[in-house]
Amino acid sequence: MIPLKNFLKGGLKQAFSIWLLTGYFSTIPRGIEEAAMIDGCSRFAAIFRVLVPLAKPGIVATVIFVFIWSWNEFLIVLTFVSTEKLWPLTLGIYGFIGRYKVLWQYLMAVSFLTTLPVVVLFLLIERQLVSGLTAGAIR
Repeated sequence: MIPLKNFLKGGLKQAFSIWLLTGYFSTIPRGIEEAAMIDGCSRFAAIFRVLVPLAKPGIVATVIFVFIWSWNEFLIVLTFVSTEKLWPLTLGIYGFIGRYKVLWQYLMAVSFLTTLPVVVLFLLIERQLVSGLTAGAIR
């Protein structure tokens, strides 16, 4: 049986992502989609050729948010994964904290390695984030 707290945590992640994307898509004027449909695009083509490229900064921000939230998941993995061989790095850090002793040197090294994928993802997606922040700026 899934604990209610863990179920709600995953549900909140999905709900927040939908809320974030809904808010971003609502800022795109409806006239842009209508103009694409007048120019001969179907609704499907107007969404994927016009609206999705315009919403790319919002989609990228949501992807980063969900990736970081999933990467830092601790309780669900601790609850459902019983063998230490299958633990992700974020839960493997927990193994360096003992009952009477903490292995600080290993804890710091693995913590540094755990943050690297998040930093690499940010560096790869930084351009889209900056373009989204400056999209409405006045020169």
